[in-house]
Amino acid sequence: MKSKNILKFLSDSIKQLKYKSWIITLLIAVCISVFHTACTKDKAESPFDVELCIDNFYSFVIDVQPIVNNSCAYPGCHGMLSPYGDFTTYEGIKESLENGSFQQRVFEVQNMPPGNVPESRRLQTFELEILKCWVNDGYPQN
Repeated sequence: MKSKNILKFLSDSIKQLKYKSWIITLLIAVCISVFHTACTKDKAESPFDVELCIDNFYSFVIDVQPIVNNSCAYPGCHGMLSPYGDFTTYEGIKESLENGSFQQRVFEVQNMPPGNVPESRRLQTFELEILKCWVNDGYPQN
């Protein structure tokens, strides 16, 4: 009789362990999933207003060049004769647009202008949207 009780006790203990290990496994899987999702690097892209592009036509001279002059085309960055590309002219910016580096650095990675520039040189959301619309429109020289 005693051996039946011991066997029952062992059987119940094994069931509890299986149940507990199943719960522990489930909790670990949930934690890994949550941490993986939380740690995934999202693009820091602002919501892009397509309507802004449809309703407005942006000019290189009036809209784009002032933004580029302030945030990019200054000495030590993309100023005149810069080894990093001269953004003081349309032609200098166009080269960077045609090879995709402008779009990649400004819109996708968003490391231009670099993080160490003064606040006054950082691109504001509305400036990014103007640049995106202009680029999406084929970056006309107007």
